[in-house]
Amino acid sequence: MKHFFIILACCFSLSIFAQNDTLITAQLICPKKVEDNHKLLVTLEINRANNKGFARFTQKLPPKFNVQMEDQGLAQFETLKDGFRLVWFDMPGNPIFTVSFSIQIPNQYVGELILGGVFEYLNQDASTSIEIKPVLVKCGKFQ
Repeated sequence: MKHFFIILACCFSLSIFAQNDTLITAQLICPKKVEDNHKLLVTLEINRANNKGFARFTQKLPPKFNVQMEDQGLAQFETLKDGFRLVWFDMPGNPIFTVSFSIQIPNQYVGELILGGVFEYLNQDASTSIEIKPVLVKCGKFQ
């Protein structure tokens, strides 16, 4: 009976490990403040684990904030009425990959910009989405 529980515990541990092996993580990396009328360089880092195939990232932006791709890797870039979207029909081969974009801060804009977005992907033919941890960026004139 003791061996049965040890084997059961080992199988349970392997099951948890296998599930974590397919867990995708994504984060935004950027400065915490930027002056108005300047560009904010943002990097999206994705750890795709063992996942492959279709994925997309959607970022909403306020009016008058324009985005420009700096390094889109294999992603297709699409502007939206209220932001932009990156689409991968097949995620890159490296388990960890990045894309970068710049956001033009409007002239005389003073306030906060919250970046975060949603990363969506197919996991065993099921759509899965990740809310990316928000990043607060202060915008304006700094002395």
